[in-house]
Amino acid sequence: MKPVGLYAELVKCDSLDLPSIYDYISDEAYDGKEKIVSYLKNGIEDCVAPGRALDCFNGEVIENKLCGMNDGEFCWQSDLLYYVEKYNLRLEKEFEKKVLSN
Repeated sequence: MKPVGLYAELVKCDSLDLPSIYDYISDEAYDGKEKIVSYLKNGIEDCVAPGRALDCFNGEVIENKLCGMNDGEFCWQSDLLYYVEKYNLRLEKEFEKKVLSN
C-alpha cells in the first residue's frame, strides 16, 4: 500500500528525508477538504496503537483513537484526519485526486 501523510514532524525518523508539514498547511480551507475528511474517517482500521498522538504544533493530546487505516490502496494514521480538519493540511496529489474524482 502507498502511505499518505508522511511528514517529518509526524513520523519523526531522522533516516527518512520527509517533507515538512509546515509546507502543506494553510489558514484557508481548500476545495474538496470536506470530502477528503469524510474519506479519511471512513477508512478501514487495520491496527490500533496504545496511547494518543500529540499535536505536533502545540503538544496537546489528539483525542481521536490512534490507529492505522487504509482503503486497500493507500494507508494512513488516524491522526492525519485531525491535521486535515484543524490545519487544512494538503495530502499527496495522487491521493487527493483519487478521493475527489469519486
